[in-house]
Amino acid sequence: MIAAVLLALAGEVDETGSGSRVGLVRALTGLRSKVHVVLQSGRLTQGRHDSAIAALLDQFLVQVPWNESAGVDGKSWHAKFILVRQVPEERGSATERWVFMLGSRNLTLDTSWDIGFTLTGGGPDDRDGARQRVEGIARLAADLGNQFPALVRWTALASALRSVTWSVPRGLSVANLQLMLPGDMTRSLPKPMPQLQRLVAVSPFLDKGAVAELGRWPRRDEHTRFQLLSTRTALEGVQEEGGTLAGYELLALAEPELESGADAPLSDDEALEADRIGLHAKMIYAEHAARSTLWLGSPNLTRRAWTRNAECVLQLEAHDKHGIELLRGGLDALLDCANTIDREALNDTVRAPSIEDRLALARNTVAAELARGTQGRTPSGGVVVVCAGAPHPVDDQITLLCGQMKGALMEWPPGASRHILVSGGIESDCVHCRLDLEGVAVSWVQVVPFEPPLDVEQRDAQVLSEYLGSRQMLSWIHSVLTGYSDGDEGGRWDDDPTPAQKRHHKSQVTHLELPTLEQALRMWLKDRSRLDEVDRILELRRRNTGTAQDDVEREQLERFAATWRIIRSGLPRAAS
Repeated sequence: MIAAVLLALAGEVDETGSGSRVGLVRALTGLRSKVHVVLQSGRLTQGRHDSAIAALLDQFLVQVPWNESAGVDGKSWHAKFILVRQVPEERGSATERWVFMLGSRNLTLDTSWDIGFTLTGGGPDDRDGARQRVEGIARLAADLGNQFPALVRWTALASALRSVTWSVPRGLSVANLQLMLPGDMTRSLPKPMPQLQRLVAVSPFLDKGAVAELGRWPRRDEHTRFQLLSTRTALEGVQEEGGTLAGYELLALAEPELESGADAPLSDDEALEADRIGLHAKMIYAEHAARSTLWLGSPNLTRRAWTRNAECVLQLEAHDKHGIELLRGGLDALLDCANTIDREALNDTVRAPSIEDRLALARNTVAAELARGTQGRTPSGGVVVVCAGAPHPVDDQITLLCGQMKGALMEWPPGASRHILVSGGIESDCVHCRLDLEGVAVSWVQVVPFEPPLDVEQRDAQVLSEYLGSRQMLSWIHSVLTGYSDGDEGGRWDDDPTPAQKRHHKSQVTHLELPTLEQALRMWLKDRSRLDEVDRILELRRRNTGTAQDDVEREQLERFAATWRIIRSGLPRAAS
């Protein structure tokens, strides 16, 4: 999903909703240092198509090393939002534009019920909405810069965000937006609303404390309705804790499929099956004193979510009939899909932890320890992972294995704080990890930085040039110089074609149009920066020391590179 996000941000998504190999390489090289993904340690899973490109995503990742399973001190980065600044390519052509999105959705293939909200700032006015300042977005940007050195530029942008006006749908206004961080003493569950007529809480995970606190909101009269939409398992969990669900109308949808992030993503066919769609939305809705309020975002209805985790939550106010219908209509459509649950039929028997539960708990503790580790070189030139202590689970029946991306996994010796990775994979700050227990496994990608840092320029050039091949490099150069593709961009970025498919593809694309001197001269007159981009593409080729490619295509690329050096010697650079 991270690769898909990069494709979308770079404008490289095609008509199928995917993108090509050349498109992904353009996105990776063009967005480097411009895009970062903040994620909890241990929560990055490998996709269905384990491409070498995954090793290059280390430059886009900001890993939060918190321990999710540290008892009452356990916390996690659970916030889900996107903040984007869009700057015009040509100065003076337009004003900068901002996009802010938040909700309950993870960057996964999960098709569960989710909720989200989008705000756009700057740019032209929205005729069907109103404009307002949202101070919480500026505070969020400042918090990002203060929390993570890689995001320090957002600290400077926070002042600009304070003057941005955001487009909000007609009838609604943003009352509050907050990135709740651990240690923030002002955070809490929402305060009760006066003259409460209806309260609806939606969350796939619950605990007795948060459910009880919300249930104590004062009701206007005996007709006030309290509805709680969750899963049957979560409702039974509240009773197992000794909590009470009295006073609520109970509703349930299917279980969430991918909340833990531990399972492999579903195949396309499985993801489309209606009975696989679970509940993942998180919101609290209140009708009160002729108005409606909706809190939506990432926090579940648990004390941990509202007091310890990093969470992002938005408070929306509906102040007229149109706004109230906007909020109520979507919520009622969701409730109509749920089943009423008889409180007396819930099972309150305490269940023993399953194998999956044991693996999930172990993953959290192992990931927290590995997040503080480093990668380094052995005297023989190999790679070793070093931690302060042995990063093994407390459960000694679980086996820990680690390896390089696209490399072999080897068991980490029990009790050891060092583990030498088997050579043959791709060197990256990303390390492939797996836990095994009784034939069940959970795997993830862990960020373990190199010290000293990797030469990512050399690493990226080798991986990207091998990922593309000579034909696609020439196609990329052709599109830079002409503005359009010659039709051969390597196929879908996430395909891993077999040798037979590669031969078929070559038979379908027999003509390779080489870039010409005339194209270079025209582009030099129109946009000299494009020629610099060709230089960067050829630098990828020059740095590649890897596998052999098709002789004819490689010879064509080498011939073009030699000609290009002559052309560039007579054409000034863009800076001049």
